Amino acid sequence: MAQTADEIGTSVLRDLNVIGATETATAAQLSRCYEALTDMVDSWGLDRLLKAAVKRTQTTLASAVASVTIGTGGGINIVRPVSIEYARVVPDIAATKPQEWPIHIFTDQTWADVTPKTRTGRLQGIHYDKTQTGAATGLSTIELWPIPDTAITALVLYTPTAQIPFADQNGTSYTFMPGVMEAIKANLACRVHWKFAAPLPQDIKTLAGRLLNEIGTTNVQPRVLKFDGSMPGT
Repeated sequence: MAQTADEIGTSVLRDLNVIGATETATAAQLSRCYEALTDMVDSWGLDRLLKAAVKRTQTTLASAVASVTIGTGGGINIVRPVSIEYARVVPDIAATKPQEWPIHIFTDQTWADVTPKTRTGRLQGIHYDKTQTGAATGLSTIELWPIPDTAITALVLYTPTAQIPFADQNGTSYTFMPGVMEAIKANLACRVHWKFAAPLPQDIKTLAGRLLNEIGTTNVQPRVLKFDGSMPGT
């Protein structure tokens, strides 16, 4: 059943006996639940197994530009990802049937060994520098190598995405895959019970952990084992 963030908060407050079955939560109570809810869903983005999908984002690159920002409002305008699963390059976006080729994702260590970093040519790899570019920007940097020498190249990133973020308290009704709504409610109860001086029932605590484990199990995907040719012995 689709529910707003406030409806989820109300349900949790009733489960914790903070309000009665027919009582209405106050604006202050719902605000505290919403704050905890958004923080919780955001923190789930750190867990690979709690990420619901992999998002494909294609961005056309400028010629002779060595890097592009990533994050909300950046050159790659998506929520700044914790990691990048796969990277691809489209060498010619103007082609009748554009091709998408795999490229390397450099670790901090392998990026340090790349030289010269000012080399130009067809894009072969990227380095995700997670350093935030400014206190208020929320942006990081994708460094490109070699630096593209044409303006018809596109970078394609595949990034894990968490469960749907809650954009507002009462304006949007949300629907999730089976089990996710209940997991959200049970885990939110674990987050907020102390804020209202309410005891946390053991069955809710147990349910919260079990449902997260089950969601993680359904999100497991087989991964192809790859070897870095630059590593000794490979």
